[in-house]
Amino acid sequence: MRRIFSMLLLLSALLCAACPTVAFGEETELARRLAAASPEEADGIVRECLETYGLAYPTTQEELQSVLEIIPELEGYLTISDETVLQQVMRKTSFEDRQRILRKADALLAEHGLSYPVDDYSIIEAYEADFTQFEWQCILLDFELHWLFTKTSAEEYRFVIDDILDIYCLAYPTTQEELQSVLEIVPELEGYLTIESPAEPSLAERLAAAAPEEREAIINETLDALGLPYPQTAEELNIVFAYYPELQGYLTIRPPKAGIAGDADSDGTVDLTDAILILQYCCGWDVTVDIANADANGDGTADISDALLVLRTL
Repeated sequence: MRRIFSMLLLLSALLCAACPTVAFGEETELARRLAAASPEEADGIVRECLETYGLAYPTTQEELQSVLEIIPELEGYLTISDETVLQQVMRKTSFEDRQRILRKADALLAEHGLSYPVDDYSIIEAYEADFTQFEWQCILLDFELHWLFTKTSAEEYRFVIDDILDIYCLAYPTTQEELQSVLEIVPELEGYLTIESPAEPSLAERLAAAAPEEREAIINETLDALGLPYPQTAEELNIVFAYYPELQGYLTIRPPKAGIAGDADSDGTVDLTDAILILQYCCGWDVTVDIANADANGDGTADISDALLVLRTL
C-alpha cells in the first residue's frame, strides 16, 4: 500500500512539472498567466496546455466539460472550436514534423514486412495504438492526401485541392508569388496546384470601378449585347433593369434628340441628298431613313410631298 501511495505522489509531481494546472493553491501559475495575458496570448497558452495534456480542442459541449474537469483554470478562456481534429493538426504541424512522423510509420510497417504508404487503410489502422493521437492524425492526413492524389481523376483534383486549401484557410493562388507561398505551407501540393487566372470582374464591379466616361461605354456595350436601344421611356428603362439590375443607379432615360425637319440622313444639314433619300424611300428602296426627320411637312408620313418641300428650301 505504501508503494502505491509513493507512486501516486511521484505521478502527481510529474504532472505538476509537465503543466502548472495541477499545482495546488488558491491561484495556480496557469491561472496567473491567463489573467495577465492578452486574448491572443491567452489562446496560445490554452493551446499549449491542451497539447501538454494530449487533448484536442473541444468541438462539443461535452468535450468542453471534459477538458474543464481536467484543467479547470481554462474556464472562461476555452470555448468550443468548429475546427476538426484534422484542421487542428494541419494548423499546428509543419511539413518536417509530418515527415518525421511518417518515417516512424514507415519503420513500424517495415518490421511487419510492409511499406508506407499503403493502399488499404485497414492495414495501417491495425497499428493505431503504436502512435500518439497527434501522430495518428498526421498519418491519417497523409493517407488521405496519398489516396486522393493516386486514386482521383484529373477532373476531381480541383475538389481535393480546394478541401486542403480550406483546411489551411488559403485562397487559390492567382500569381506566382501566391503559388510559392502556398507551396511553402503545403509542399505536398507541388505538381498538382497551379496558378488560377483571376475571375473576370462582374458588371457591378466594372461599373463601380469605372470613371464616368468609362461607365457610358460599359453601359452601351451591355445594351448592345441585349440588342436594346438606349431607353427613352420609363417602360424601356424597366425592361433593361429586368435583364441587368446592376445598371440601376447608372442608367437613366435618354430623351430622343430633337431632329431637323427634312434631314432624312440625320447628318445635321438639309440638302439635296435628303430629298433624294426620301424619294428612294418612297419608291421602296432599301435605304436607312430617319422617318421623323423625313416628315418635313409634319403630316405624320414621309412621302413625295416631303421630298418636294426639301427641294423648295434649297
